[in-house]
Amino acid sequence: MQMSPIMSAKLQYIQCLASYTRFPTNRHYLWKELLPPASKTLSIFSKGADIVTHTHLRNIFWGMLGADRGKAKKLLDIIPTGIAIAADTSCREVIHNAAAAEFLRMQPREGDPFKFVENRPAKLYHKGKALTVDEIPLNRSAQQGKKVKGFEIDYIWDDGVHKTAIWNANPLFDEKGFVIGTVATCEDITRRRQEEEALRQSEDRYHALVTASLDVVYRMSPDWRVMYYLQGRDFIPDTCRPNSTWIERYIHPDDQPQVTQIIDEAIRTKSIFELVHRVQRVDGTLGWTFSRAVPILDKTGEIIEWFGIAKDVTANKEEKEKLAFQSNVLEGIHDAVIATDEDFIITYWNKVAEKMFGWRDQEAIGQPFQGLLKMIVPGSTWDGLLKKTLIDGCFTGEIIHHHKDGREIYSESHTRVVKGPDGTFMGFVASLRDITRRKYAE
Repeated sequence: MQMSPIMSAKLQYIQCLASYTRFPTNRHYLWKELLPPASKTLSIFSKGADIVTHTHLRNIFWGMLGADRGKAKKLLDIIPTGIAIAADTSCREVIHNAAAAEFLRMQPREGDPFKFVENRPAKLYHKGKALTVDEIPLNRSAQQGKKVKGFEIDYIWDDGVHKTAIWNANPLFDEKGFVIGTVATCEDITRRRQEEEALRQSEDRYHALVTASLDVVYRMSPDWRVMYYLQGRDFIPDTCRPNSTWIERYIHPDDQPQVTQIIDEAIRTKSIFELVHRVQRVDGTLGWTFSRAVPILDKTGEIIEWFGIAKDVTANKEEKEKLAFQSNVLEGIHDAVIATDEDFIITYWNKVAEKMFGWRDQEAIGQPFQGLLKMIVPGSTWDGLLKKTLIDGCFTGEIIHHHKDGREIYSESHTRVVKGPDGTFMGFVASLRDITRRKYAE
């Protein structure tokens, strides 16, 4: 049987629609309402979709342009994909289903279930370039008689709303091969593009941080089994590819159990990892690092990776160990040891000084040396003693200080000037031996 041009176009529409959409199988009741059972069937959708009759399909889509528009409207609106249909090559009259109208922010026209109007027209862009009417996939397909696939369009409204969709369009032909209309589908990818843009911006910020930072930067898998990336900054070796043996490569064997324990706790509590530990440096020697990593969580609160920064604290660690050693040595001396900065503010006060003068170190440190001890220099003054000590570099002699309770304390003082590597004056260090009993005995 020879089909009319309109009937032929409608069958093409069905086939085009089938290539881009899929009807939900849980809407079978609507199919039953629209399509009574028949003997000859035609499957227009993928396996598992509903089976409908060839004859009734033609009748339904005939109704789109005829009297049975209500049923056709129901059929189109159960399709989650946006659909636009042009019944001629000028595309002046375009039919939209509910999904397309919602995406395009169109309002239904009174009296016609298929007609929608744009209350707020949008500006259209493709890869940053403004589109003309003829470049829109529906129009282009109708005018050129060619398929348009995967054409991405950005819609920007004057109220600030921004959406993105991918359009596919197929021309409809009559029996003589002339284009008589077009059917197009659109997929809303706004959320996908927003997530991609957020990810891109996050990656840009990450790379900017890596470039600007002077510290070691690294990324770890959710369970820390794999190191994704590490930029060692000439402190520890770089890792440019995923590395599952990183703990053996970087962490000192004696520190590995503690590192693993702290990692497991951070994973369990989804909290910050923080630890000072030893690492293998680029030159093969051992160094110390302060490592800190934060978990990156997805929308469900699950860890997707860790982002960390590590500082080289080798010099600080060695300096602290040196100071601790010196402090232990000074605490073992039987004389009071007091140190000041360049402004003669007390910076060190050992246990013997506490016992000798009555002030605890918390009370003495931070106080002016002369203001606290009220030193008397026999045969000289405080200013005179300072000048002589600065010139000579040291001072040895008897000095009178005052105890916290006000009584006089006689001491034998050995004071030296402390200078920096460039010769800059940095303060004094004084060793004071209590000779009060001897002086009273004399």
